[in-house]
Amino acid sequence: MSVPGISKAAGVADAERRTDDTADRPAAARGVRVRGLRRAFGGRQILRGVDLDLAPGEFVALLGASGSGKSTLLRAVAGLDTQAEGELDVPERRAVVFQEHRLLPWTRVWRNVTLGLHGRGLRERALRALDEVGLAARADAWPLTLSGGESQRVALARALVRTPELLLLDEPFGALDALTRIKAQALVARLWSRHRPAVLLVTHDVAEALLLADRALVLADGRIAEELPIAIPRPRPVDHPDFAALRRRLLAALGVDPDLRRTDVDAEPGDTPDTSTGTSTSTDTASAPTGGPAGPGPSAPDLEPGRAVAQQETR
Repeated sequence: MSVPGISKAAGVADAERRTDDTADRPAAARGVRVRGLRRAFGGRQILRGVDLDLAPGEFVALLGASGSGKSTLLRAVAGLDTQAEGELDVPERRAVVFQEHRLLPWTRVWRNVTLGLHGRGLRERALRALDEVGLAARADAWPLTLSGGESQRVALARALVRTPELLLLDEPFGALDALTRIKAQALVARLWSRHRPAVLLVTHDVAEALLLADRALVLADGRIAEELPIAIPRPRPVDHPDFAALRRRLLAALGVDPDLRRTDVDAEPGDTPDTSTGTSTSTDTASAPTGGPAGPGPSAPDLEPGRAVAQQETR
């Protein structure tokens, strides 16, 4: 497998070190081209010839069931998995933000931002990146004094300071509470709009994908099984007329009934089929939802990134 900018021995660390001299230079943007990517673990084939393209500056969300290989694909694109087989053509300047912030607790916040970088003016570069995520005042704090949301913002600053052409986000909001997650989504949307790297976001959140991405991809059976363009103008409110239809399409592609109805396959012991609706009803009436099988399902939460949130991030 040949990946420009990636050394089999050193991986992404080498690519990050090379950004020291070029971080502030303009460069022609590059996209991502993956062809026939395969990866197996213990004899089990996870990726079965994945083809993937990202245009320069494009925001793509990758969804799929747990264990479908989303993070495996992202790690291969990042150069963190040298055992994957296939053709990868990716930008040399790239950065990864994981679900866990992975800050070193024994060093100050600004030093975490510039971890792995060398050269002059590192503190100034860290402060500029921290200012973009609203944390310049916390540059000299210890990581253990930060809230969960602040820690993820530091992780974003650590990615920004490398001026990546490709930003890889591996469920970066998964560990955040609901309100902090909305703020983090809004922050990523602003940063992407300002810097325009190509972005590959791995997520389980359908609404998040629809709010942030230009395209949503579904990974299933080791391949890209579905591609959904998202043409809603930004900023995207969840009450946009096209949002509900796109959500239904994406949920269906993920094998989820968008109306949250249960099928006979999902029925539990003690349930009897309801032939009038094609669903199952329980013989335990105490557990039946009010309104019966034909009643309205729960409404989707409002996850619009631009909506103001008064609450402070929880520590």
